Amino acid sequence: NDNTIIFIIPWVGGVLNAIASLPQVYKCRLRNTTSDLHTGTIILRIMGALVMIIYGLISNVVAFLIVNITILIFECLLLIAKTRDNVFINT
Repeated sequence: NDNTIIFIIPWVGGVLNAIASLPQVYKCRLRNTTSDLHTGTIILRIMGALVMIIYGLISNVVAFLIVNITILIFECLLLIAKTRDNVFINT
């Protein structure tokens, strides 16, 4: 059924995208450093998640909302850690 595929595709893509953030969060927590993360990449992923959240709200697609809110949380955690390291460790 076409509706089933249209429902499944955003979930699969979104979950894979959210999972892509987990190794970075885990590595930063484990090593307690963000020195190898690029701030620009984190900011771009945050902006992308925000755009997809807006799209999810406009189009009423719950999959986009849930997955991109998750991505936004992960990336914000990375940005907070990166900022912490830049302010307190590199000064």
